[in-house]
Amino acid sequence: MKKLLLFIVLLLSISFLAGCNLEDLINNQDGDPENGQNNGEGDNGNNKEPEDEIADVKEDYDTKEIDNKLDGLRLQNGFFIKYEYQSSDEDETTVVAYGAKGDVYYLISNTDEVIMDLSSDTGMSMYQKIDGEWNGTTVPYSDYFTKENGKTLADTYALLAKDLCSMYDSVTEEDFVKTSDTIAGRSCDKYTTVVTDGILMKHTICVDKETGVCLKWEVEAVTTSGSSFARFECKEFKTNYDIAIPTVSNED
Repeated sequence: MKKLLLFIVLLLSISFLAGCNLEDLINNQDGDPENGQNNGEGDNGNNKEPEDEIADVKEDYDTKEIDNKLDGLRLQNGFFIKYEYQSSDEDETTVVAYGAKGDVYYLISNTDEVIMDLSSDTGMSMYQKIDGEWNGTTVPYSDYFTKENGKTLADTYALLAKDLCSMYDSVTEEDFVKTSDTIAGRSCDKYTTVVTDGILMKHTICVDKETGVCLKWEVEAVTTSGSSFARFECKEFKTNYDIAIPTVSNED
């Protein structure tokens, strides 16, 4: 989980630094073609095709609606979303997943797995996979720990996965080239940065048309210290999803 926090901080840091350098570049262009700059002649560095649709992802989608739409899937037949992400600072691919059906919640972070069952009116059952084996405990509801407290705990576990779902809310650009794509079998709107000469940062964002969930995010940046990238992509998006409650021998 700590790696995911570092990833998000890295991504936002790349965006901020690249934006600053891009502004410096624009203010100090000298027409050097070897540096990908021009003197304002010709096509003014605008490489987009005339038929491309220019759009703003935050005008098309509102991340505030994501929770309600996922909650609708949870209350109907369940859902499961799995992401994989990488960055230029890490060799390993990290897996984060979030699923829910009714009052049962399922979270994955690499090899760590947690299932929280809030379906009982008497207490919350929590299962954790440790060294490949499921362990369980039950926390009775009381004045000090209610079912609402259990739901808050489940939401806390799911927070990082939800942050990926709404990642496009952090973009500052307004103009993107809008096309279509398919990610994890889902129909998406695809947004890419309008490319101009001298650009130091490029975004690629894919948003699920039905739920508004961000299914792909990629940022590539070039700064004075070198190049960097960070990306994540949805590898599974399942609806009609059942969460199997583990059978454990050591449940408290």
